[in-house]
Amino acid sequence: MKEKRLIQYISILINISLDKLQLKKFLPNRLLMNIENIICFIRRKKVRFKFLPEESLFFAKEGNEEKYFINLARGCWLYRDGIETRGEFIFNSYCLHHINFAESDIVIDCGANAGDLSITLNKIISKNNYFAVEPNPEDFKILKLNVKSENIFNFAFGENNETKEFWISTKDADSSLFKPEKYEGSIDVVVKRMDSFIREQKIQKIKLLKLEAEGYEPEVLSGLVDELHRFEYIAIDGGYERNKEQTFSDISNFLISRNFEMVDIFQPWLRCLFKNTKINSCGKNKQ
Repeated sequence: MKEKRLIQYISILINISLDKLQLKKFLPNRLLMNIENIICFIRRKKVRFKFLPEESLFFAKEGNEEKYFINLARGCWLYRDGIETRGEFIFNSYCLHHINFAESDIVIDCGANAGDLSITLNKIISKNNYFAVEPNPEDFKILKLNVKSENIFNFAFGENNETKEFWISTKDADSSLFKPEKYEGSIDVVVKRMDSFIREQKIQKIKLLKLEAEGYEPEVLSGLVDELHRFEYIAIDGGYERNKEQTFSDISNFLISRNFEMVDIFQPWLRCLFKNTKINSCGKNKQ
């Protein structure tokens, strides 16, 4: 037990040291990747990193899994313990282990970022049943490289069909229609109501909506009221991204008042899974 704790402590120290080294930015990217790979070898991790200078991108590979990323420090932090490990963590952080998925199930990923949710989902559902929506152009570029699906979309969900100012925070993965504390700039983006999108795509049943809109979650939910009955599960991130206030309470009250019940909570980040009580275990609406 003591040996295991010592190994964990040393691993944490190594990760912190690597993060600080990358943030200093005084070493060439190629050398930083070599250092990461040496540490991965020592730690017996199968993931390996590479810098692609022509594209100004970084690349992680583990077996058949591949992930591209832009931000060096964040990408290495996410995938340092392995791509599979990253996929399992984000899957479980949304409490999705409670869901019995089938290959034909449809999932809408609102705020898909680099598509990490698909790492585990692609082993369960058909790749083209994964609908990924990401409004940040830089993150969308990476999303297209990482996710092999026909249903990748570069717009935002909201309460109205309109164009709105979108605040870019790629470094911290906090880009949002709600102005974050730190941002790199802003652009205008297309915003769609999710119920309009569902009708456009002619989707009849949705197994899961994963909703992470960096504080804009209540507005996204307002834009899908007309089609809410089509969702069997909704997994939300209700953290403190809206003026340092959580959206968990508003989201929970909204869903519970509309026939959803709480299944489980990942408390560190206020992520929660809700189930539609009007849909039975076979995915059919109750009469």
